[in-house]
Amino acid sequence: MLYRAAYILPVTKSPISNGAILVREGLIVDVGTQAALHLRYPDEKVTSFDRAAIIPGLVNPHTHLELSNLAGKIVPKGTFCDWITQVIQLRNQWGALGNRRSVLRGIKECLAHGITCVGDISHDGLSAKILLNAGLAGVVFLEVLGFQENQVTPAILKLKKLLEAFPEHPDILPGLSPHAPYSTSPALYQQIIQLAGTKHPVATHLAETQAEVEFLESAGGPFRNFLEQRGVWEAKWRTPGISPAAYLKQLGVLQDGMLAVHLNQVTPEDIQTLAQAKVNAVICPGSNKWFGRHNSHVLDLLATGVNLSLATDSLASNKSLDMFQEMRLAQQAYPQISPEAIIQMATINGARALGLEHRLGSLAVGKRADLVVISLPEETSLDNLPHYIVDANPQIIKLILLGRQLSV
Repeated sequence: MLYRAAYILPVTKSPISNGAILVREGLIVDVGTQAALHLRYPDEKVTSFDRAAIIPGLVNPHTHLELSNLAGKIVPKGTFCDWITQVIQLRNQWGALGNRRSVLRGIKECLAHGITCVGDISHDGLSAKILLNAGLAGVVFLEVLGFQENQVTPAILKLKKLLEAFPEHPDILPGLSPHAPYSTSPALYQQIIQLAGTKHPVATHLAETQAEVEFLESAGGPFRNFLEQRGVWEAKWRTPGISPAAYLKQLGVLQDGMLAVHLNQVTPEDIQTLAQAKVNAVICPGSNKWFGRHNSHVLDLLATGVNLSLATDSLASNKSLDMFQEMRLAQQAYPQISPEAIIQMATINGARALGLEHRLGSLAVGKRADLVVISLPEETSLDNLPHYIVDANPQIIKLILLGRQLSV
């Protein structure tokens, strides 16, 4: 099938006026001008989108699909620990079937917003097969928590069993996710990193709140109270007295390629530490807005050359799983960043963070034919196309997933 549109936005190459994409067996075979592709493939069946642009499927490298049924049920008030308590209490009200329904709801919303690849944080890997059946790509990060020393061995044994049962497919990869410095013991962090090796990507929540900083600096504050109230405080733990990023470096777990999610509370020294470790920085503008936060370090992170991508987080702390919204919020918060760079943060940068840039994130020969067709006003030009995509909340008129046209 030859898909034609007024504009093609490959992302990693210049936009194409009167462009076309040849798709066969779910993959992109050729990309170029309509004139060139018609000459090369004169007998190919054609589908035209006249006042439209074709962009790659969007990449959401950090979400929690299992929390999707919490949409609209969480009240954004009190401390972050109050929010965690609400999530735990509500989630405990449903079982395995509820988790499955929640994942399905999240996938449906992702597709409705042009997201074809996710980095999903999962308790037990449930979303892997569901994502495969839906045709999405991504990494399912198996989440691990445990602040007490006696939780390390059973947590690692559980991880190994989940990895053994994980489906084998090039588009859905298993990853590991030690939850955060305030919920994961030093030994558990280190053993997870050892288990991951160079085979499995790793993601962790890092420097999300001031309470996390306070906990690591003084062993006090809301997180200390939270751990004690839940009976999981480790009396042998010793306060490192340093920042979250410095703490992970000290543990030897801040590794090349790690997805460091949030990074709202970092120092100039932390930023250099993260850059030197070659982490993938992931920020969540919509979630920050929901909580009333602002990440003031984004421009400094970008200045180091770190790979930075946008993500939605979950529907427990965001109104929607909408990467177009994340792009708009990022542009509003950081007007110094070009629209072209913001689009990259929602596509190829996220794919790179997940280790899937060879399969998706841009419109290039050999990649998955995940295409998002958006409508355009008459006045759209090649020059203002990126601005329109980022600023205007464009309407999706067709989603093509692995070469299959879906209704949205």
